[in-house]
Amino acid sequence: MITTMVIVAGAVVATYMATPTYISATTLRVATVGADANNGRPDITYTERLMNTYARIATGRQLYAELTERFNLQARPLITVDTVPNTELMTIQVTTNKPEIARDVANATAEIIIARSLDQFAGGGQSRLEILSRQLTQIEEELIAARQQYDTLVLRTPGDQTNLDAAKQSIDLKERTYSNLLAQYEAARIDDALRGNSIYVVEPAYLPNSPSSPRKEVNFTLGLLVGLLAGAALALVRENLDTRLHTKQQIENLAHLPIIGEIPAGKEPLPLVHSPNNSETQVEAFRRLRINLLRAHEELLSQTILVASAEANEGKSSIAANLAITMAQTGRRVALIDCNLHKPVLHQLFNLPHTGGLMDVLLGQATIAGILKDSAFPKLKIITSGPKLTDLAHQMITPNIIPKGLADRLSQGPELLGSPSMASVLKQLQQEFDIVILDTPALLSVSDALVLVPMTDAVILVVARGRSRRTKMRSTHQQLLNIGAKSIRVVINRAL
Repeated sequence: MITTMVIVAGAVVATYMATPTYISATTLRVATVGADANNGRPDITYTERLMNTYARIATGRQLYAELTERFNLQARPLITVDTVPNTELMTIQVTTNKPEIARDVANATAEIIIARSLDQFAGGGQSRLEILSRQLTQIEEELIAARQQYDTLVLRTPGDQTNLDAAKQSIDLKERTYSNLLAQYEAARIDDALRGNSIYVVEPAYLPNSPSSPRKEVNFTLGLLVGLLAGAALALVRENLDTRLHTKQQIENLAHLPIIGEIPAGKEPLPLVHSPNNSETQVEAFRRLRINLLRAHEELLSQTILVASAEANEGKSSIAANLAITMAQTGRRVALIDCNLHKPVLHQLFNLPHTGGLMDVLLGQATIAGILKDSAFPKLKIITSGPKLTDLAHQMITPNIIPKGLADRLSQGPELLGSPSMASVLKQLQQEFDIVILDTPALLSVSDALVLVPMTDAVILVVARGRSRRTKMRSTHQQLLNIGAKSIRVVINRAL
């Protein structure tokens, strides 16, 4: 939509800023006859050559100079000449920024071409018709003189038959010569009339009422069409290049999983919904999430829920913490466990000490009762992660698990969380609490969460709108199915 609006606005601005131009045209007819003038048949080749000659004259520099002098032109108008196929018509079209100039230049160009045509056929020397006319005059004078001489001989020497016959023969010869010249003169006159260039204006140039460009309606329509096409193309490119999930519809179409909650964005990076800075909208969103989740698993007496995400920074820990608080508000006993042995955050959210946590129990250094921490919310107990794996590696502590000797390796997370000790921890917590919620690392970052999935009753997959990517979510969903997740539900974080 924005792309379309920008392009349409650009078309509007360009249209109104463009200098308007006007077009006016005049039409000429070039009627010519070829060499066979007596039968009046047109010579097509000759006509085409003549039209090309006129076109060259109309667009030449000499004609432009004459037009400039006549109209005091400041800028050279665009003059084009087109011939109408299968006719003797040619159109002279003039384009300029003033309608009066367009009309006047078109008419003047036609006048100049007609004048040049007359000059071209007149030539600088004597024409055939002029020569024949002079010869006719001369032979007519000679014929008159011969007849006068004959009449004189008849009067003076009527009996001189020899001279009379000679004078008669001279008269007959001159009469035949005169007759031949007269016939040639008539033929030349007809030929010149036909070949002498019958070019005239069929339709004079008119005063254009509106500019030929810019064409507002056309420009606006094209701008709209181009904007729509560009917007569609941009959306297609974005769809292919930007694999992030921006809408609920995209998430539903990709996951094919039920969406049980939509959590709007908060004012803090890792907020608790009951903190003073959060709105009732977020509180209500978690209440709806609680209702939907409990309804989906109401047949289970004890509930172990794993909260996961495909990648880090999708708000998984915040969702787990707030869900635990909301569940505890119903009077249920809730245990929230930080199973992120690499980057734990729950102790920060609840402002708890980081000592004594899940890691200590898994290493056999503490009991569950010793690591359960009270929170500011009744019925909610927190188990922090305890020492990080990196801290253990530096301290060279070897955990009492199988296989042995993994204390110095960062990959020991799956071995610890997938050990019988972890299964025992979950079993004991299920006996003491109504709901146990596990906050785990991102599924595609490390494999820690995958070993916990078979031990839990349900998985909540957190998808952050505008951050989660199609390929990552698809891969995460497939991995959960491969390891036999009993129930998978989706919660959209940072929803609109």
